[in-house]
Amino acid sequence: MRLALIGIALALVAAVPAAAATYVTDTATFTGLGDTIGSPFDQITLNSVTGTATGSGTYLVNTVDFTVGLNSNDSHVNTGTFTNTATVDGNPFSYSVPYTISIGGADSITIGGNTLYTNGVKVHFNTLTFSNVGGGTVSGDLTATVSVPEPATWAMMVAGFGLVGVGVRRRRPAAVAA
Repeated sequence: MRLALIGIALALVAAVPAAAATYVTDTATFTGLGDTIGSPFDQITLNSVTGTATGSGTYLVNTVDFTVGLNSNDSHVNTGTFTNTATVDGNPFSYSVPYTISIGGADSITIGGNTLYTNGVKVHFNTLTFSNVGGGTVSGDLTATVSVPEPATWAMMVAGFGLVGVGVRRRRPAAVAA
């Protein structure tokens, strides 16, 4: 009887879908990336996005505008991190995304590629690259792949711990040689 009740409880937990979360990312602009001559160019704008995350999957975080201007005559590479804010179900949240920018005859920038963990959720920022941008503004999407442990996963883990506990409790004491 007890095992039947445990089985029914595990089946009910496994049948519950993950809850949806509404998120809103903020707009932020970062200027002078990789710039050595004091111009307002080589600028990234992270545009605001509103979305709903319903569990594991890939979600749009920000639309990104990369503005390139005139470059100095030198070629170099700069790295750094963008930090932006968002709300998830009304709760404030901050996230950081690394970038690498190459300055030369034409600029290129790579954004993302990092992973963070928050409240038991794994968030991996997918890599976004703009290559050989000779001037003007180009746009793209910064996305993140989210891995949310489903209730069935938690149920299997708890059941596994329970089975280990039952095994330890029922273990017979070893015979002691006299």
